[in-house]
Formats: sequence, C-alpha cells, structure tokens
Amino acid sequence: MSRYAPLICLAIGIGFVVSPSLWKLAQQRVPNPTLRYATHWRVPVPTDLNTLDPNRATTDVDRNTLLLLYGRLVRKNRSLEIEGDALDSWAYNVNTQTYTFKLRPDIIFHDGKPLRTADVIFSFQEWARRTTPDHELLSIIVGAREFAEDRATAISGITPVSDLSFEVRLREWEENFIQNLGAPSFVLYPDQLGGQTHETFFLRPNATGPYRVASFQPGRLEVEAFDRYYRGTPLTPIIELFHLDVEKARAEFLASNVNNLLFYDIADPAAFKSDSTITLPQAKQTTYVLVVNDTLPALQSKTLRRLLSQSVDRKALLECLPGTEPASSLIPTRQRSAQDDTIERKGRTRRRKSMELSFSSVAATQCLRSKLAESWAPYSVRLVDPPPTKKADLFIQSFDFFKDDLTHNIHFLDSRSSDYLLGSVIPDLQKLLAAITPGLSTSDVLRAHDGLDDFLVSEFRAIPLAHAKHFSVFRKTVGNAEWLSSPKFVANWFDVQILRDTHAD
Repeated sequence: MSRYAPLICLAIGIGFVVSPSLWKLAQQRVPNPTLRYATHWRVPVPTDLNTLDPNRATTDVDRNTLLLLYGRLVRKNRSLEIEGDALDSWAYNVNTQTYTFKLRPDIIFHDGKPLRTADVIFSFQEWARRTTPDHELLSIIVGAREFAEDRATAISGITPVSDLSFEVRLREWEENFIQNLGAPSFVLYPDQLGGQTHETFFLRPNATGPYRVASFQPGRLEVEAFDRYYRGTPLTPIIELFHLDVEKARAEFLASNVNNLLFYDIADPAAFKSDSTITLPQAKQTTYVLVVNDTLPALQSKTLRRLLSQSVDRKALLECLPGTEPASSLIPTRQRSAQDDTIERKGRTRRRKSMELSFSSVAATQCLRSKLAESWAPYSVRLVDPPPTKKADLFIQSFDFFKDDLTHNIHFLDSRSSDYLLGSVIPDLQKLLAAITPGLSTSDVLRAHDGLDDFLVSEFRAIPLAHAKHFSVFRKTVGNAEWLSSPKFVANWFDVQILRDTHAD
C-alpha cells in the first residue's frame, strides 16, 4: 500500500548531504569505450531521484529504478516466479535447518572484479543492520538479530564454504525465506564496499546490475549498458532518468520528447491511443479512501461518521479523479452490492449546529473539497485547511491493492507499520489483524482480508470513494529496441533490452 498520488508516486525528499567535491565526482561521466551510443532513452520518473542507496529509496519507483544498477541473489522472472540471479542453486537440509547456496561464477562487478562469497557475506551484514528497511526479514537467520542489535560483530549463522558457496543456518523453517532474499533493498555489494565509505560509494555504486552509473545528480541519473552483465549486453546503450511530475510527463510523451511512461500510473489509456503506442494494464489497482481521523471527539460518534459516509456523492467525485469508478469497498475485486452504498434519505434531519472540519487530499484537493462540501452542505459541515502541524480531521488517501500479495495489502492497516493508513489506532481492527497468523490457509487469509474490509466500511472509519485501474504506456519501438508485449515485464523492466539472453523462454 502506498501514500502516493495518484497512486504511490510522491516526491520522496530523502536526499543526503555531501560535499561539492563529491557531487562533482558523481557527475563525471565515465564512458565505456566498447559501446556505441546508437540509442539514447529519456525516461521520466515521478520521484525526486535523490539517492542511489537502496536503503534510502522509499517508493517502488525508486527501488525499481535502482535495480537497473544492482543485482541480487534472486529475482522474479517474467512469469513472476522466483529464480536465481547471482545464485546458481540452493538446497535446504531439514536436519540442520541450513541452506547451502552456490553462486554463479560469471557475476561481475562494474569495476571488473568477480562476485565471491566474501562479497555476499558482507552484503548480508549490510542488509541485517537496523537501518535497513527490510532487516526483519533476516531475523530468522541464526545470529542476525544479535548482529542487528550490535551484540555481535558478524552473523554467526552464515559461514563460507568456498569462494562460490556458503551456508545459512535458520532458527526454524521459514517458507518465504528464498522469496524474501529478492527484496529490492537486498542488493549485492563488494566486500567492505571496495574500501569506500558509504557516502562516496552511493554516489557511483559498484554493483552487478545490467547498467552502471554514467553520471548522477539530484533529480537526474544517466546509466550506460554494462557489457559484462551475465545475461548479455543490454540493447539500449544509454538510459537517462529524470524527475517530472505526472502532467509534465504526459505532455512530454505526447510531444515525443520521452520514450515511455512506465513509472507513471495512467488511468486514461485512451488519451494515448495511437499506432505507435502500447498501453498495458498493470497488476495493481488503486482505491481512493476518505479516512476519518477520530482523534477529534465529534468524529468518535459512529452516527456522524455514518452521516458523512452516506451523504457522499461518489459519482460527482469522479469528475476530480479521471479514469476511476465509484467504490463501495476498499478491495477493488470485491465490490459490495449497490444497495450497500445507497442512502435512505427519508427521515434524515438537517444538522442544526454547524461543524468545521479540516480536510486534505493526496490528489485533486480543491476539486474534491468542493464536491464533498456540496454533499455535506445540508448538514452545515464546512471544510477548511488543516493547521500546518496537525493531521486533517478528514483526509483522502490512495493506496494500491495487489491481487496476489495479501501481506502487502494488509500491512497498511497495521498500526505498527510506518505505512499505516488510518489516523488513529483502532483496537478492534488490530485484533482482527492479530488473528491472521502464518499458519492460515490461503482461503482463510482471504476471508480474514474481507473481514477487515467489512469492519472498516461498516464502522465508517475508512470510506471508499473510487477505484482506479492503471496502465503502462510506452512506444512500440524506440530506435532498434522493441518492448515485450506482456504486462509481466515490469518485474524486470530492463529485460526486454538485453541483446542476448541465455535465460530466454
């Protein structure tokens, strides 16, 4: 789930401070003399591109951009199944609760040095640090928790076997351990960062991905094809990525000044229809939700929350959110029946005492405020801007649902998560979440998922307003590169640029 507008796309503002001399170093272009720059792609992104450190990348857009540079132990293929990246094979010993991993011998860092076990063990230590966003995924490894808490100088459960193999001992069996190793932040680093500090390393990271840094400055990254990438030399020699907001990016695409809108969520594909353009549906859908912040005593009343919810004219709101449809549930795939969303206006009385509520929105703030104000005018509810340091009483959020990723969907309702959707902790909701344990079957999890939806909607704490389907938009051909006509390529969006691919279907 995300808090980005229109979906997950907001500027991240996570830059770091470095000296002018370091920025000068980062911007120096280091050409690869073995390549001819026949094709130059210009790709806009909706985020700020302030860092090349995966641990500081906070949006899916930034993480996917950085995977042009970095390799991992495993990755998802075009069928969205886990396969080895740097790993050649792995096996699990039930008796010792130990994985044995073997590395591919042909993984090369951008400086020409081969990947070896010492690099991977160092990478595990970088991933396990408490400052790494996904470090809890490794707590199942013996000694990882002690290392993260600075009670050990190494992870005791990881031991080298040879230059190309190592073992990882778990505290207990974890079904998703291999899949978790594909987390976007779990990228491979050279041992001890090749003698560099973290500050200098992430200006021009020495990694194992299909592209290496040509130049970098805040808001703009240029990468060039790495001709020793193990899957083959990327077909597109240079890719330039730079920040543009969504409206500017759309205009630049229609003017043929950029190659694609892969990193933008387009809800109106008809606007880009042409013989030279492909539009493909994405796997995710977005729900726009009006969240009721019940820290305001008046909004702790379910009667008032019901009044606000049932008075909303959802069809009118669609004028502010092009390409969406009315929503009666949080989960796009389980729309409630139309009668659940209707209002029985008979007997409703006008509010005699006026009420002032602060309002904010992740998108189209003025338009949505105007439409909601019209809906609530008969009840003397007036919407105003929230104070600068206070969360609004009512705020519209957008978040993504992925059909096959229930864990992703649920964690945005967990008050312990940094991405918690709601304004205040709801004890009954947390009890429902606590009942979703790892041992549940898929059908039980789905039922629990639906129960969360029903609870929030029936309590009028999260009022679904609209659902949006999204599309990727790109040119059929750019120079001599042709995009794969499948929506699944976004799992590794650079794959379609590979000149020779020994893993081709």
